[in-house]
Amino acid sequence: MMAFTLKTVEILDKMKEAGSAPYIKLKLAGAEIAMPEPGALLRVNAMIDDLFQALPEHLRMDADYSKMSLDEDTVKFFQVQSHAICYRLLILRVFLLRPSLLAEAQRWTNPAASSALTASSMLQERLHQEICMLCLQTVHTMLAEIHRCPATAGGISAWYALQVTFASATILLVATLSPNLGVCLDTEPAKSSWDRVMAILNFHKSNVASAAQGIEVLQRYRESIKRRASARLGRHPQLPHAPHPRAALMGNGETGVSPTAAAAQGVPDVTPPPIPYMAQPQHHHQQQQQQQQQQQHPQPLQEQFRHVPTWEGQQHTMPTPPMGGSGMMEGIDPYLGSEALDEAWLVMQDYGPNNWMLEQFRLP
Repeated sequence: MMAFTLKTVEILDKMKEAGSAPYIKLKLAGAEIAMPEPGALLRVNAMIDDLFQALPEHLRMDADYSKMSLDEDTVKFFQVQSHAICYRLLILRVFLLRPSLLAEAQRWTNPAASSALTASSMLQERLHQEICMLCLQTVHTMLAEIHRCPATAGGISAWYALQVTFASATILLVATLSPNLGVCLDTEPAKSSWDRVMAILNFHKSNVASAAQGIEVLQRYRESIKRRASARLGRHPQLPHAPHPRAALMGNGETGVSPTAAAAQGVPDVTPPPIPYMAQPQHHHQQQQQQQQQQQHPQPLQEQFRHVPTWEGQQHTMPTPPMGGSGMMEGIDPYLGSEALDEAWLVMQDYGPNNWMLEQFRLP
């Protein structure tokens, strides 16, 4: 774990170097956008891939512990560690690639007349689109894991799950602003990811007050984007030689990357879990037994929060632990009064040297 932490710190430093470096300017659709240099992002992304590949078998998200000679306590210990490691790597990848997706969305906040692409700009555009797609693919993977993991003993805490879920949901919403990305929340796989977002937030409403507010804000954002799209319908200038919307975000939910290539990238294959949240049949009987035991032998509040199935139906409000002087749920507060995902919001989402959430990864 110490070696992983050291490598994570190294990746963070490289991320900040890439984030603080001068952005390149690319003139597309008549509008000049500033975005991170694709080569720098891909180099850092390769470091994340290498760290994924270096994980031992028992610390991978898809580890099959039934084939390992381990006792139950050891399996639970490795599950917790594997979830912590893989979540960090997935979040780092999202934070690394998100500025490019935000730049893509900003392009369409005020589209202008089309302009011809040079050979150089065409290459940059292609890399830019691939980076955006990888960011979205990682978001789908992360939401699927957050949706699945609370059903296991190694589930993450509510405040962390909500922060990451809300951030992932806003990325999905931002992606719908760009026609080039082909993201529609009414079609797969974006629909399943959005359904997971709502299921996760609804599941935690009784424990974290911000969950209900998060649902309200996300629904308001979605309606705002629909109104904006309707107002601009038929008036978008088409990019010359723009890539066709990828199958990764449409129809059958395929990632657009072969399973072998996806594994090489360090992004596990995603099979959409059942919805609603925590409704998996294989866990239903276990949940009922736990709830009966909970009623017969009430546990202290702190113990209840260690097992996600016992959260449901509780009337307690989970405290938000302070981290670096800022509670995780405070990250939602700036959005509560906003009426739209406007350009100022997009700029605010970019990471920089003072991004508090990145700093949390430096903790052991």
